[in-house]
Amino acid sequence: MNKMILTLLILVMGLPLMAQSDEDPKALANFQSQIWKDKYANQPYIALVNEYETTIKPDWSYEETYHARVKIQKEEGKDLGQWPIYYNKSRDALTDVQAHVENPDGHQYPASSIQDLPVYDDSPMYSDMRMKVVTLPEVTVGSIIEVTVRSTTTSKEIPNQFWGTVLYPAIPTERAKHSF
Repeated sequence: MNKMILTLLILVMGLPLMAQSDEDPKALANFQSQIWKDKYANQPYIALVNEYETTIKPDWSYEETYHARVKIQKEEGKDLGQWPIYYNKSRDALTDVQAHVENPDGHQYPASSIQDLPVYDDSPMYSDMRMKVVTLPEVTVGSIIEVTVRSTTTSKEIPNQFWGTVLYPAIPTERAKHSF
């Protein structure tokens, strides 16, 4: 009898705990996200999202979409207002570049310019290496920079082959996703 009462008591007492843990998974995710952000609060910037999606075509060419959201946390992080995008002009075509800054007050500012520059000024051997520099206005501490780049690569160094590079983020990254 005592065992039965004890079992019943444990079940009744445990139900509110189980209901509480399943009640709001979004609140738990927000709590975990805040702990992560607090852990890296001393960094000049953090990546909230870093995603690559690659589609390989039958001829071994491929399309890639890169998407990043980076939060500026300190003055030295404002340098990301000049966002570089590297590519090889003999093999890659940047088909779309979208970028904007969202400030803490909610205002969004689109990229003010996109320049196409050589990566190596004094090295004609590497003249195919280029970079687009996206100029983002109004980057302040607390801003979030959002960049999406779509590109097509028509050929690789060795024909009829594909190899992808999964880049390990060099900065603290809350969510990274690479899909092929």
